[in-house]
Amino acid sequence: MVSRLSIYSALFFACTVLHANEHVQHEQVVVIGSRSSANDIDVDVIPSHVTVVQTKDLSSSYSSVADVLKAQAGVQIRQQGGMGSYSSLSIRGSTGAQVNVYLDGVLLNSAQGGAVDLSELLLDSVERIEIYRGYVPLQLGSAGIGGAVNVVTKQSKQTGGHISLTYGSFNSSKFAASSSIVAEDMRLRGSVERVSSDNDFDLVNDNQTPSNPLDDRDETRQNAQYDQLSAALSGDYAIRPDMTLSGLAQYYDRAKGIPGVVNDPTNKAQFDTEFFMFSTGLDHQLTKAWDLSYQLALSQRDTLYDDTQNKVGLNANLEAATTQSIDAKVHARQRLKQSILHYEVAANQETYDNHDKLREIRFEAQRQQYSLGLQGEWFSRDDAFSVMGQTRFRAVSDETDLLTQDDRSEQSFDAQLGLNYQLNRSLKLRTSLSRDIRLPSLYELYGDDGSAIGNADLEDEVALNAEAGFQFSSTASLASLTAFYRDLTDAIVTIYDARGIGRAENISSALLYGLEFDGEVSLYDAWKLGAKGAWVNSEDRSQVVGFRGNPLPGQYEYTSGLVNQFLWHSYLAEIEFVYRNEGFYDRSATTELPESKQVHAALKYSFSDHQVELVGRNLTDERIEDFNRYPAPGRHFYLSYKYVF
Repeated sequence: MVSRLSIYSALFFACTVLHANEHVQHEQVVVIGSRSSANDIDVDVIPSHVTVVQTKDLSSSYSSVADVLKAQAGVQIRQQGGMGSYSSLSIRGSTGAQVNVYLDGVLLNSAQGGAVDLSELLLDSVERIEIYRGYVPLQLGSAGIGGAVNVVTKQSKQTGGHISLTYGSFNSSKFAASSSIVAEDMRLRGSVERVSSDNDFDLVNDNQTPSNPLDDRDETRQNAQYDQLSAALSGDYAIRPDMTLSGLAQYYDRAKGIPGVVNDPTNKAQFDTEFFMFSTGLDHQLTKAWDLSYQLALSQRDTLYDDTQNKVGLNANLEAATTQSIDAKVHARQRLKQSILHYEVAANQETYDNHDKLREIRFEAQRQQYSLGLQGEWFSRDDAFSVMGQTRFRAVSDETDLLTQDDRSEQSFDAQLGLNYQLNRSLKLRTSLSRDIRLPSLYELYGDDGSAIGNADLEDEVALNAEAGFQFSSTASLASLTAFYRDLTDAIVTIYDARGIGRAENISSALLYGLEFDGEVSLYDAWKLGAKGAWVNSEDRSQVVGFRGNPLPGQYEYTSGLVNQFLWHSYLAEIEFVYRNEGFYDRSATTELPESKQVHAALKYSFSDHQVELVGRNLTDERIEDFNRYPAPGRHFYLSYKYVF
């Protein structure tokens, strides 16, 4: 760890030294390339509810992408505890595996596990987060049943940098630094970030007897400590006016304790992760009508799960796993008189290797995917009306070293169609319809030789998604209201036997529909009011009588938020109220999710190139469990300082 920190500190120092030797004015902004890349997405023409969150507007107390997404309409984040704990994503009632998460257009969902832990994605190198709840553009490869999230990293706009420090409750700390260089035909940015917390917050231990309060006791959370070091280096170079080369190298190393249900102080279970990704792209403006974009990405993820004491799982475990992935794609854009066509060819290979060191059992699997995509955008002469549609063909083959399972291959299609109509300068109507699929993960197909048995006969999950809504915008306000519908068939559910061994089955279907609202208004120059909310009604249509008709587990039916911002001279004050209610932890609908009413507040003071911010989270001191018996922290505070140069 020390040697790695030295390397990244040296990278940051090198960027700073180069910055000191650049004879470029601080305020200079350089644009690389004469027009947008074929891979760029124009979110204004997407016929669906899309939100773009700029990280420069966020509180410094936010540490990961999960912290940002939990405040968005129609989005729910479930966390297993405090800072750095496992964080799963749901959009419009989906599971985490049904939402595709991208980093600069590179898919992060692994073929092995499916869902992405959003707490691993720290924010210092992130410029914006794009949330696609319905229609997913072709540039992102494959559409998920539950939409997609694209995390876009920062690009240097001018020479400079920043240093920030944060400290808060539970010995939580955050250090971040970045430096950027902008020359005539080149941009380079380096960043380092470290986040850690003891997560030793207070809790009430019910001694696993929730109906008997007499044996409850006050304790502090045990073995929930967390430490993550991240670094990123990105840049682009204009080879010539019509050709630009770009690259991104991202690395993080994290270690976190795994707390148990009984909050045992002798528990030493730990989960360590090391991740590296390198991606490069070449954008070529071939003619006035044609743009080409080539992208190659390589990644490796190493994990070590150590529960040799058998304090957390069903059995003692010491497992090391490595996931390697190669992604390549070519994307072409053709501009016609009143339309734009997109063509894409993509290939991916992922290899998974798991080593059970206690039992000396190895498991290897590989998935290869090839896809072809076509997207068309047509605009009326006055640009008031537009149609967007696409189709994708995908061929997949899976291989495993298990003698009890055969190799597997399949082909599939998905399609999307959407309409936009600009009724007047302020009001836009939009609607979309899509057929989306999710492939079974390697874990669901082949198990893990421990707590799960594979099922190679699984069918793809298939969903019919539809939505309709409007967006209103003016100089002082912005609002949107969207109705959505999802019919899910062949849903994959893991069934556990009396031994606690699971097997995935296509035994369920589900119906979801609801409304989501998102808006803000500026009242005078100093006051901004924002409101978000969603109603998600879900029905489990399982063949199992005990589950049929119940709402889907782990989801709140009603969520809402209200934000007030006040600006006075160099001070910015914000207060946020968040409400969640109605839902169940389990499919049998016997254990209710607790009603949640939380208040957050922040006060920021800016002067010259400095910022100081005080943040209070969960001021109502509510003890909420997103996952049953995994409590989140109560009231906590952060103080941060930031210097921009």
